[in-house]
Amino acid sequence: MARPKRGNMSDKLTDGPLPLYYQVANLIRNGILTGTWAPGNQVPTEEDLVGEYGVSRQTIRKAKGFLTEEGFISSIKGTAAP
Repeated sequence: MARPKRGNMSDKLTDGPLPLYYQVANLIRNGILTGTWAPGNQVPTEEDLVGEYGVSRQTIRKAKGFLTEEGFISSIKGTAAP
């Protein structure tokens, strides 16, 4: 039996066996690989990603941490989007 969809979760995410942070990390990684976010450019803010994917800030932070470990993104403290 399928579980009901959570809150305002994006249609891009599923309630399947993959954790939400992993699904979000895959979407961000695909955006980088397809050129949505070019190397050296900033990815959207955590707040923007929370709104886009309808998940918690903690889920976004875990996804970004996962991508940082893989070398897809890096964080620079004290920077903000223009």
